[in-house]
Amino acid sequence: RRLAEEQLQSAHANLTRNLRFTEVLLDAIPIPIFYKDSERRYLGCNQTFTDIMGISAEELRGKTARELWPDLAGAYDENDHSLIQDTRKSTYESKIRNKDGELREVIFAKQIFFDEFKNAEGIIGSFVDITERNRAAKETLRLRTLLANIINSMPSMLIGVDADGRVLHRNNRGEIFHVDPATGDFIFVKP
Repeated sequence: RRLAEEQLQSAHANLTRNLRFTEVLLDAIPIPIFYKDSERRYLGCNQTFTDIMGISAEELRGKTARELWPDLAGAYDENDHSLIQDTRKSTYESKIRNKDGELREVIFAKQIFFDEFKNAEGIIGSFVDITERNRAAKETLRLRTLLANIINSMPSMLIGVDADGRVLHRNNRGEIFHVDPATGDFIFVKP
């Protein structure tokens, strides 16, 4: 009996040590991580999730996305339901509302975790904020469009070539010329 108690205490100490290690490991990761049960109720999260979303693991535990973020929960629930049915990893773009109430664009990555009998037990997920990247892409597109409009509105011809003389771009006025692929010479084309 004493040996059994010692083994039980040792096993308990090992489990406690492993749990602490796992918590520290998750909190050291600078990406928000969360996990849910098969009913899509949150089981917990890491510190980065708490810092961004403004909700602790204790406050999160047992709640659904619909209880926490009702305006965004439809998309989350739809994806989670499909993921549990399909059991393949899921990556998709969506939105979150951070602790300051800002709507942020994110990429979610979610995967099912299983019990020892290969039954879906829940979901582990993370997300990366891509709001600034998307804003930069939109601004780049806006500036490219503006530049193209400026170049095309110029009254003179503008033809850009590379070091070998190959035409890379031209404005609308420059389209009256084409390049002979065999010789590289400019050929006037009547408008």
